[in-house]
Amino acid sequence: MLPRRRPRFLAPGGLVRPRLAVLALGAGLLLAGPAPSAAQPRGAPDAPSGLRLTVATRIDSTGAESRLLQVGVPYRSLVFTRRAGEFRAGMRVTVVARRDGRRIGGGVASAEVVVPDHAATRGDGQLVCAVPLRLPGQGRAELDVDVLVDDTSRRWRERLTVQVGEGLRVPVYFAGFAWNLDDGTPPTLGAGRDTLRARVQLGRRPNVAQWPAGGVTLAALAAPERRQADREQLAQALRLPLAPVAVGDEVPPVDLAWPAQDLDFGRLLLAVWLESGDTARPQRLDLDPARPFVNLTVRFGDDGQWRQHLGWLDGLPAEQARRDLKGVPPAGREAAWRAFWEEAAAAEGGSAAQLEAAHLRRVLEADERFGGFGRGAVTDRGRIWIRYGAPDGIEQRGDDLSMEARWEIWYYHDRNLVFTFLDAHGLGDYRLTDRGHL
Repeated sequence: MLPRRRPRFLAPGGLVRPRLAVLALGAGLLLAGPAPSAAQPRGAPDAPSGLRLTVATRIDSTGAESRLLQVGVPYRSLVFTRRAGEFRAGMRVTVVARRDGRRIGGGVASAEVVVPDHAATRGDGQLVCAVPLRLPGQGRAELDVDVLVDDTSRRWRERLTVQVGEGLRVPVYFAGFAWNLDDGTPPTLGAGRDTLRARVQLGRRPNVAQWPAGGVTLAALAAPERRQADREQLAQALRLPLAPVAVGDEVPPVDLAWPAQDLDFGRLLLAVWLESGDTARPQRLDLDPARPFVNLTVRFGDDGQWRQHLGWLDGLPAEQARRDLKGVPPAGREAAWRAFWEEAAAAEGGSAAQLEAAHLRRVLEADERFGGFGRGAVTDRGRIWIRYGAPDGIEQRGDDLSMEARWEIWYYHDRNLVFTFLDAHGLGDYRLTDRGHL
């Protein structure tokens, strides 16, 4: 039997630790988008299909332009090593820039990720390395990108083409940003805050005198990162046309707001960008970086989400109140939900709001930790995690080496509980087979 030990649990999805200082860019415009040539790895039979290369252009109030290359590699395409109970992987990216066959610049950077267990290494996470680029002059430049995974011979080489100076026609820049979620780690919407509010301050650039004939629109989208580029999501983005502003005049701030009930439950990104109305050469200039936040708001009008949330309440105190929630019509669900948590808090002690927020955070954690076979919060391990939180100890077994089956045994010493999960085929699909007392 393996020794029982209390595992270390890191932030969901792993902790990214950059190992090279990245250039601090300050406030301004960022032109971002997929690299002009598709990122299809060459020269590596095990190349990751999910390799992502994105080139971003930053423009400040003086018209100065800088570039940033972001390289994303899925966890499943990295090579993790186990050290001191944690799993680590890293990569190094080298970029050489050429114009007309002559080397003009480039950049180098490294990044590392640390995750708490083997299951997380096969999850949906992605290690991102940001490489500040030096690209002097203007015109077409070719980037030779070399991605090398630490402690292995696995590497990918790509060639991208960028047009330096392409964002200099935009007449405004981002001078500042503020929102009402600065007081949380992570920033959290819901749990007493029912509206996401943001203020964007723009500045008029003195070296671009002409306002585009098609105008400039400020756009913003709050959605899961994986859906930020979906056409459906982009069509729902908030768009506000900007009134022309003369050089030297102050640009009035723009206020944005989203009711929490209109946003998805879970981890989201707030992206803000400018769209040029120039039909000949339209541009999208992004506020860097996109702001991550968590929405803990239950959408009471969504019947499917309501049924899911009721399922995650299984096993909590106030059992009769939970059963009563099933028949509540949409108009009465919020009041009934609040009454349920008041009753649960009376049974367990503490604040109803704190008990509710902790429960909803465990739903998000379960999704991120156990999502290898669909939504993690509906798996057996996910449901136990939601109900009881992180176990005091996890024992992993693979006693019979001739079989693919693996076991996980979770111990909750303070509750005198133990749960046994079986992964019958060694694929990470753990099913609850036994629950008992220590």
